[in-house]
Amino acid sequence: MNMVNPYLKWLSSISELSRFPAIQYRMNRKPLSLCLALVCACTILFSCKKDKSPGPNPNPGEIRLSGIEMKSGGNSYRYILQYDNLGRIEKVSHASNDEPGTTLFNVTYEANDIILTRPMHEDPSIQIMDTIRFSLDLDGNVRSRLQYRYVKSIAPNGDESRTYIHDTTVCEYNAEGLLTNLMHNLQDSTWTFANGGNESKKVLRKMELADYIIEGSKLSFINRRGDVSETTYTGGNTTIVATIEEAVIEFDYAKAYQNKIDFSNAAVLNELHAFTDLPLNKNFAYLPNTVHTTKTRKNMDGVIFSTTSVSAQNDFTFNADGYVVSKEDSGNPGTKVMYWY
Repeated sequence: MNMVNPYLKWLSSISELSRFPAIQYRMNRKPLSLCLALVCACTILFSCKKDKSPGPNPNPGEIRLSGIEMKSGGNSYRYILQYDNLGRIEKVSHASNDEPGTTLFNVTYEANDIILTRPMHEDPSIQIMDTIRFSLDLDGNVRSRLQYRYVKSIAPNGDESRTYIHDTTVCEYNAEGLLTNLMHNLQDSTWTFANGGNESKKVLRKMELADYIIEGSKLSFINRRGDVSETTYTGGNTTIVATIEEAVIEFDYAKAYQNKIDFSNAAVLNELHAFTDLPLNKNFAYLPNTVHTTKTRKNMDGVIFSTTSVSAQNDFTFNADGYVVSKEDSGNPGTKVMYWY
Protein backbone atom coordinates (compact mmCIF):
# COMPACT_ATOMS: atom_id res chain seq x y z
CA MET A 1 0.00 0.00 0.00
CA ASN A 2 1.26 3.49 -0.81
CA MET A 3 1.40 5.45 2.43
CA VAL A 4 0.35 9.07 2.70
CA ASN A 5 2.67 11.47 4.48
CA PRO A 6 1.25 11.43 8.05
CA TYR A 7 1.51 15.21 8.28
CA LEU A 8 -1.13 15.55 5.58
CA LYS A 9 -3.53 13.77 7.91
CA TRP A 10 -3.58 16.81 10.19
CA LEU A 11 -4.73 19.14 7.44
CA SER A 12 -8.39 18.26 7.80
CA SER A 13 -10.79 17.12 10.45
CA ILE A 14 -12.09 13.63 9.86
CA SER A 15 -15.15 14.34 11.95
CA GLU A 16 -17.44 13.39 9.08
CA LEU A 17 -15.88 9.91 9.22
CA SER A 18 -17.43 9.37 12.63
CA ARG A 19 -18.02 5.71 11.92
CA PHE A 20 -14.43 5.39 13.14
CA PRO A 21 -14.27 8.20 15.72
CA ALA A 22 -11.00 7.07 17.23
CA ILE A 23 -8.99 8.77 14.52
CA GLN A 24 -10.79 12.08 14.59
CA TYR A 25 -8.93 15.25 15.45
CA ARG A 26 -10.26 18.43 16.98
CA MET A 27 -8.96 20.32 14.01
CA ASN A 28 -11.13 22.39 11.74
CA ARG A 29 -11.11 21.27 8.15
CA LYS A 30 -9.85 23.75 5.63
CA PRO A 31 -9.58 22.08 2.20
CA LEU A 32 -6.61 23.62 0.47
CA SER A 33 -7.54 21.84 -2.71
CA LEU A 34 -9.89 19.06 -3.70
CA CYS A 35 -6.98 16.74 -4.34
CA LEU A 36 -5.41 17.43 -0.96
CA ALA A 37 -8.69 16.89 0.87
CA LEU A 38 -9.13 13.52 -0.80
CA VAL A 39 -5.61 12.54 0.15
CA CYS A 40 -6.26 13.49 3.77
CA ALA A 41 -9.44 11.45 3.93
CA CYS A 42 -7.67 8.40 2.62
CA THR A 43 -5.23 8.30 5.50
CA ILE A 44 -7.58 6.19 7.62
CA LEU A 45 -6.11 3.15 5.91
CA PHE A 46 -2.88 1.81 7.38
CA SER A 47 -0.94 -1.44 7.49
CA CYS A 48 -0.74 -3.58 10.64
CA LYS A 49 1.89 -3.50 13.34
CA LYS A 50 1.58 -3.93 17.11
CA ASP A 51 3.48 -1.79 19.57
CA LYS A 52 2.11 -2.65 22.99
CA SER A 53 5.00 -1.34 25.09
CA PRO A 54 6.38 1.99 23.83
CA GLY A 55 8.12 2.64 27.15
CA PRO A 56 8.15 1.79 30.86
CA ASN A 57 5.57 3.24 33.22
CA PRO A 58 7.30 6.13 35.04
CA ASN A 59 4.99 5.66 38.04
CA PRO A 60 4.83 1.89 38.76
CA GLY A 61 2.20 2.42 41.45
CA GLU A 62 -0.20 4.08 39.00
CA ILE A 63 -1.92 2.97 35.81
CA ARG A 64 -0.78 4.87 32.73
CA LEU A 65 -2.02 4.58 29.17
CA SER A 66 1.03 3.80 27.02
CA GLY A 67 -0.46 3.47 23.55
CA ILE A 68 -3.57 3.32 21.40
CA GLU A 69 -3.97 1.22 18.27
CA MET A 70 -6.78 1.63 15.74
CA LYS A 71 -7.54 -1.14 13.24
CA SER A 72 -9.77 -1.02 10.21
CA GLY A 73 -10.00 -3.58 7.45
CA GLY A 74 -6.75 -5.27 8.45
CA ASN A 75 -4.84 -1.99 8.59
CA SER A 76 -3.72 -0.07 11.68
CA TYR A 77 -2.60 3.27 13.06
CA ARG A 78 -0.96 3.81 16.44
CA TYR A 79 -0.40 6.53 19.01
CA ILE A 80 2.62 6.08 21.30
CA LEU A 81 2.71 8.04 24.57
CA GLN A 82 5.89 9.01 26.39
CA TYR A 83 5.99 10.36 29.96
CA ASP A 84 8.27 12.50 32.08
CA ASN A 85 9.36 11.53 35.60
CA LEU A 86 6.20 13.10 37.04
CA GLY A 87 3.94 10.83 35.01
CA ARG A 88 2.90 13.59 32.58
CA ILE A 89 2.74 13.02 28.83
CA GLU A 90 5.72 14.76 27.24
CA LYS A 91 5.45 13.41 23.70
CA VAL A 92 2.81 11.83 21.46
CA SER A 93 4.08 9.95 18.43
CA HIS A 94 2.14 8.26 15.66
CA ALA A 95 3.04 5.37 13.40
CA SER A 96 1.59 3.20 10.68
CA ASN A 97 2.76 0.16 8.74
CA ASP A 98 6.16 -1.02 9.88
CA GLU A 99 7.46 2.54 9.99
CA PRO A 100 9.01 3.92 13.18
CA GLY A 101 6.96 6.44 15.10
CA THR A 102 7.24 10.14 14.28
CA THR A 103 6.43 12.95 16.70
CA LEU A 104 2.88 14.22 16.47
CA PHE A 105 3.42 16.85 19.14
CA ASN A 106 5.66 17.62 22.10
CA VAL A 107 4.06 18.59 25.41
CA THR A 108 5.43 21.14 27.87
CA TYR A 109 4.04 22.50 31.13
CA GLU A 110 4.02 26.05 32.53
CA ALA A 111 2.23 26.58 35.88
CA ASN A 112 -1.43 25.84 35.01
CA ASP A 113 -0.86 25.75 31.25
CA ILE A 114 -0.16 22.85 28.90
CA ILE A 115 1.41 23.53 25.50
CA LEU A 116 1.23 21.12 22.57
CA THR A 117 3.73 21.93 19.81
CA ARG A 118 4.00 20.14 16.49
CA PRO A 119 7.53 19.91 15.13
CA MET A 120 7.69 22.17 12.12
CA HIS A 121 7.16 20.17 8.95
CA GLU A 122 8.39 21.40 5.62
CA ASP A 123 8.83 19.76 2.23
CA PRO A 124 8.44 21.05 -1.36
CA SER A 125 4.65 20.70 -1.29
CA ILE A 126 3.63 21.64 2.24
CA GLN A 127 4.67 23.56 5.34
CA ILE A 128 2.90 23.26 8.71
CA MET A 129 3.27 25.03 12.04
CA ASP A 130 0.85 24.34 14.87
CA THR A 131 0.59 25.16 18.58
CA ILE A 132 -2.22 24.44 21.06
CA ARG A 133 -2.29 25.92 24.55
CA PHE A 134 -4.57 24.84 27.40
CA SER A 135 -5.20 26.80 30.57
CA LEU A 136 -6.37 24.62 33.47
CA ASP A 137 -8.19 25.39 36.69
CA LEU A 138 -7.07 24.08 40.07
CA ASP A 139 -9.02 20.85 39.52
CA GLY A 140 -7.21 20.16 36.26
CA ASN A 141 -10.18 21.03 34.01
CA VAL A 142 -9.45 22.85 30.76
CA ARG A 143 -10.80 26.39 31.04
CA SER A 144 -9.55 27.56 27.66
CA ARG A 145 -7.96 26.13 24.53
CA LEU A 146 -6.07 28.39 22.13
CA GLN A 147 -4.73 27.17 18.80
CA TYR A 148 -2.57 28.89 16.20
CA ARG A 149 -1.93 27.05 12.95
CA TYR A 150 -0.27 27.94 9.66
CA VAL A 151 -0.38 25.75 6.53
CA LYS A 152 1.25 26.51 3.22
CA SER A 153 0.72 24.17 0.28
CA ILE A 154 1.86 24.13 -3.32
CA ALA A 155 -0.16 22.07 -5.78
CA PRO A 156 1.47 20.14 -8.66
CA ASN A 157 0.30 22.86 -11.09
CA GLY A 158 2.08 25.54 -9.06
CA ASP A 159 -0.97 27.00 -7.32
CA GLU A 160 -0.08 28.12 -3.80
CA SER A 161 -2.31 28.59 -0.77
CA ARG A 162 -1.62 29.83 2.75
CA THR A 163 -4.01 29.29 5.65
CA TYR A 164 -3.88 31.02 9.03
CA ILE A 165 -6.08 29.70 11.85
CA HIS A 166 -6.80 31.28 15.23
CA ASP A 167 -9.07 29.00 17.22
CA THR A 168 -10.31 29.82 20.75
CA THR A 169 -12.46 27.64 23.03
CA VAL A 170 -13.71 28.60 26.52
CA CYS A 171 -15.26 26.00 28.86
CA GLU A 172 -17.53 26.17 31.92
CA TYR A 173 -18.11 23.43 34.52
CA ASN A 174 -20.61 22.63 37.24
CA ALA A 175 -19.80 22.06 40.90
CA GLU A 176 -19.03 18.38 40.18
CA GLY A 177 -16.40 19.34 37.60
CA LEU A 178 -18.47 18.27 34.57
CA LEU A 179 -18.45 20.37 31.40
CA THR A 180 -21.72 22.29 30.97
CA ASN A 181 -21.03 25.03 28.41
CA LEU A 182 -18.54 25.63 25.65
CA MET A 183 -17.90 28.67 23.45
CA HIS A 184 -15.84 28.17 20.31
CA ASN A 185 -14.58 31.01 18.13
CA LEU A 186 -12.80 30.21 14.86
CA GLN A 187 -11.03 32.72 12.62
CA ASP A 188 -9.65 31.20 9.45
CA SER A 189 -8.09 33.05 6.51
CA THR A 190 -6.77 31.55 3.29
CA TRP A 191 -4.88 33.25 0.47
CA THR A 192 -4.66 31.43 -2.87
CA PHE A 193 -2.16 32.44 -5.54
CA ALA A 194 -2.85 30.79 -8.87
CA ASN A 195 0.07 29.91 -11.10
CA GLY A 196 -1.24 32.34 -13.70
CA GLY A 197 -1.09 35.26 -11.26
CA ASN A 198 -4.69 35.48 -10.05
CA GLU A 199 -5.13 35.93 -6.30
CA SER A 200 -8.11 35.20 -4.08
CA LYS A 201 -8.79 35.38 -0.38
CA LYS A 202 -11.31 33.52 1.77
CA VAL A 203 -12.14 34.48 5.35
CA LEU A 204 -14.12 32.09 7.55
CA ARG A 205 -15.62 33.14 10.88
CA LYS A 206 -17.48 30.76 13.14
CA MET A 207 -18.98 31.38 16.56
CA GLU A 208 -20.31 28.21 18.17
CA LEU A 209 -22.07 27.67 21.49
CA ALA A 210 -22.59 24.22 22.99
CA ASP A 211 -24.72 23.17 25.94
CA TYR A 212 -23.88 19.91 27.72
CA ILE A 213 -27.01 18.49 29.35
CA ILE A 214 -26.00 16.67 32.52
CA GLU A 215 -28.34 14.30 34.35
CA GLY A 216 -26.81 13.11 37.58
CA SER A 217 -23.35 11.84 36.65
CA LYS A 218 -24.20 11.22 32.99
CA LEU A 219 -23.97 13.42 29.90
CA SER A 220 -27.30 12.99 28.10
CA PHE A 221 -27.11 15.48 25.22
CA ILE A 222 -24.87 18.02 23.58
CA ASN A 223 -26.68 20.81 21.73
CA ARG A 224 -24.51 22.92 19.42
CA ARG A 225 -25.29 25.96 17.30
CA GLY A 226 -22.76 27.78 15.16
CA ASP A 227 -23.11 30.96 13.12
CA VAL A 228 -20.78 30.76 10.12
CA SER A 229 -19.75 33.53 7.77
CA GLU A 230 -17.58 32.88 4.72
CA THR A 231 -16.35 35.84 2.69
CA THR A 232 -14.52 35.39 -0.62
CA TYR A 233 -12.57 38.12 -2.40
CA THR A 234 -11.74 37.36 -6.04
CA GLY A 235 -10.82 39.79 -8.78
CA GLY A 236 -12.38 42.78 -7.07
CA ASN A 237 -15.61 40.88 -6.33
CA THR A 238 -16.80 40.04 -2.84
CA THR A 239 -19.12 37.15 -2.00
CA ILE A 240 -20.54 36.53 1.47
CA VAL A 241 -22.26 33.30 2.48
CA ALA A 242 -23.79 33.06 5.96
CA THR A 243 -25.10 29.78 7.37
CA ILE A 244 -26.22 28.22 10.63
CA GLU A 245 -24.80 24.86 11.71
CA GLU A 246 -26.59 22.87 14.39
CA ALA A 247 -25.80 19.50 15.95
CA VAL A 248 -27.49 17.32 18.54
CA ILE A 249 -25.45 14.49 20.06
CA GLU A 250 -27.37 11.96 22.16
CA PHE A 251 -25.72 9.45 24.53
CA ASP A 252 -27.17 6.17 25.74
CA TYR A 253 -25.81 4.10 28.64
CA ALA A 254 -28.09 1.03 28.62
CA LYS A 255 -25.11 -1.36 28.95
CA ALA A 256 -23.70 0.55 31.97
CA TYR A 257 -20.06 0.36 30.85
CA GLN A 258 -17.95 1.72 33.70
CA ASN A 259 -16.03 4.91 32.92
CA LYS A 260 -12.60 3.62 33.93
CA ILE A 261 -9.74 5.06 31.89
CA ASP A 262 -6.39 6.65 32.70
CA PHE A 263 -7.55 10.21 33.47
CA SER A 264 -4.16 11.48 34.68
CA ASN A 265 -3.50 13.30 31.39
CA ALA A 266 -7.08 13.90 30.28
CA ALA A 267 -6.44 17.32 28.70
CA VAL A 268 -3.83 15.90 26.32
CA LEU A 269 -5.67 12.64 25.61
CA ASN A 270 -8.84 14.54 24.71
CA GLU A 271 -6.98 15.88 21.66
CA LEU A 272 -6.70 12.35 20.27
CA HIS A 273 -10.48 11.66 20.32
CA ALA A 274 -9.68 8.00 20.76
CA PHE A 275 -12.48 6.95 23.13
CA THR A 276 -15.94 8.44 22.46
CA ASP A 277 -17.55 11.85 21.97
CA LEU A 278 -17.88 11.94 25.75
CA PRO A 279 -15.20 14.30 27.14
CA LEU A 280 -12.62 12.43 29.21
CA ASN A 281 -13.62 13.12 32.81
CA LYS A 282 -13.38 10.81 35.82
CA ASN A 283 -16.61 12.25 37.27
CA PHE A 284 -18.81 10.63 34.61
CA ALA A 285 -20.21 7.32 35.83
CA TYR A 286 -20.46 5.43 32.54
CA LEU A 287 -19.19 5.19 28.97
CA PRO A 288 -21.89 5.41 26.28
CA ASN A 289 -22.76 2.31 24.31
CA THR A 290 -24.55 4.44 21.72
CA VAL A 291 -23.71 7.92 20.43
CA HIS A 292 -26.18 9.35 17.91
CA THR A 293 -25.32 12.58 16.09
CA THR A 294 -27.59 14.68 13.88
CA LYS A 295 -26.17 17.68 12.02
CA THR A 296 -28.19 20.32 10.23
CA ARG A 297 -27.17 23.24 8.03
CA LYS A 298 -29.51 26.17 7.38
CA ASN A 299 -29.45 29.53 5.73
CA MET A 300 -30.01 32.62 7.83
CA ASP A 301 -33.78 32.43 7.15
CA GLY A 302 -33.89 29.02 8.78
CA VAL A 303 -34.33 27.04 5.56
CA ILE A 304 -32.63 23.62 5.92
CA PHE A 305 -30.45 22.57 3.00
CA SER A 306 -28.64 19.56 4.49
CA THR A 307 -29.12 17.08 7.32
CA THR A 308 -26.87 14.15 8.25
CA SER A 309 -27.30 11.53 10.92
CA VAL A 310 -24.88 8.87 12.18
CA SER A 311 -24.72 6.47 15.12
CA ALA A 312 -21.81 4.72 16.81
CA GLN A 313 -22.56 1.43 18.59
CA ASN A 314 -19.78 0.98 21.15
CA ASP A 315 -18.84 -2.37 22.66
CA PHE A 316 -16.11 -2.10 25.32
CA THR A 317 -13.98 -4.75 26.99
CA PHE A 318 -12.04 -4.34 30.25
CA ASN A 319 -8.93 -5.83 31.84
CA ALA A 320 -8.68 -7.47 35.28
CA ASP A 321 -8.20 -4.04 36.90
CA GLY A 322 -11.41 -2.76 35.31
CA TYR A 323 -9.75 -0.46 32.74
CA VAL A 324 -11.01 -0.19 29.16
CA VAL A 325 -8.78 -2.22 26.83
CA SER A 326 -10.78 -2.26 23.59
CA LYS A 327 -13.69 -0.70 21.75
CA GLU A 328 -15.56 -1.99 18.72
CA ASP A 329 -18.41 -0.46 16.75
CA SER A 330 -20.93 -3.20 15.98
CA GLY A 331 -22.39 -0.98 13.27
CA ASN A 332 -19.03 -0.81 11.53
CA PRO A 333 -17.58 -4.36 11.40
CA GLY A 334 -13.84 -4.71 11.02
CA THR A 335 -12.92 -1.70 13.14
CA LYS A 336 -11.37 -1.97 16.58
CA VAL A 337 -9.51 0.32 18.98
CA MET A 338 -7.13 -1.11 21.57
CA TYR A 339 -5.69 0.64 24.61
CA TRP A 340 -2.35 -0.43 26.10
CA TYR A 341 -1.47 0.24 29.76
